[in-house]
Amino acid sequence: MGQPVNKTTIYRLLDRHQWRKVVPRPSHPKAKQSEQSAFKKTLKKKLNNS
Repeated sequence: MGQPVNKTTIYRLLDRHQWRKVVPRPSHPKAKQSEQSAFKKTLKKKLNNS
């Protein structure tokens, strides 16, 4: 619109419409990717067998 608007005005508008900034979930700094992928593989097998 060409008019300067304060950031708080924008955030209030987004809150009013229940919009939020979509961000990825944080990961733990000590998480081990190899253990997570192994768990995912065994979980799929367990779910398929039941």
